[in-house]
Amino acid sequence: MGSLAVDYAIHGERKPSVLIVTGSTSEKLERSRELYPVEEAKKHGVELHYVLTPKDSDFTEELKELTPGKQGFDDIFLMVAQEDMVIKAEGLLAGDGCLNFFAGPADSGYRNL
Repeated sequence: MGSLAVDYAIHGERKPSVLIVTGSTSEKLERSRELYPVEEAKKHGVELHYVLTPKDSDFTEELKELTPGKQGFDDIFLMVAQEDMVIKAEGLLAGDGCLNFFAGPADSGYRNL
């Protein structure tokens, strides 16, 4: 699902000005880089960044630095069912931002949303 969202963001009719793809392992990020090179995104008017976000790391400030005005994100698409990632993603939203959660939590009792 994540790769499809990246493809749509780059090649769809309505494009973001900045797209940041994160991954918890370098292998996952490298696969995305192979499928969607930064140069390809640039041809379509999208500034694309890949950022490694290992579990248990605090990457929020690094990601905010990549946003226009360093104010946070207008839209975040989260494709992983991890409670800590939902909390971090929420903290990355701009004032009127929208968090889209496309992964079902493995814990059926999870109710932090």
